[in-house]
Amino acid sequence: MMNADMDAVEAENQVELEEKTRLINQVLELQHTLEDLSARVDAVKEENLKLKSENQVLGQYIENLMSASSVFQTTDTKSKRNFWRPRWDLAEGDWRSRGPDRFQPAPRISRGYPSIPDL
Repeated sequence: MMNADMDAVEAENQVELEEKTRLINQVLELQHTLEDLSARVDAVKEENLKLKSENQVLGQYIENLMSASSVFQTTDTKSKRNFWRPRWDLAEGDWRSRGPDRFQPAPRISRGYPSIPDL
C-alpha cells in the first residue's frame, strides 16, 4: 500500500510540476509580449514627435509663402465680402453684380403695358 501511495503522490507532484512549468512559460511569453508592445509604443511616440516637428516646419513654410505672395494678402473683409454680392440698382430697376465685366447687368424687360391716359 505504501508503494501505491507513493506512486499517487509522485503522479500528483508530476502534474503540479507540469502545471507550474506551463504557467511559467505563459508568464515568460506574456513578459516578452509586453516588452515588444512597450518598445512599439516608444517607437510610435518618437515618430509622432518627429511628425509634429515636421508639421510645424511645413506650416511655418506655408505661412511664409502665403505672406510673400500678393494673392493671399489680407484686405478689408467687409468690402471683399460684399464685392461679389449682387445689389439692387434703383436707377436701373434691376439687379447688378459688382464683379468683373463678365457679370453683365440684367437686361431691362419691357412689359409692353399701354400707358393709361390722364383723365
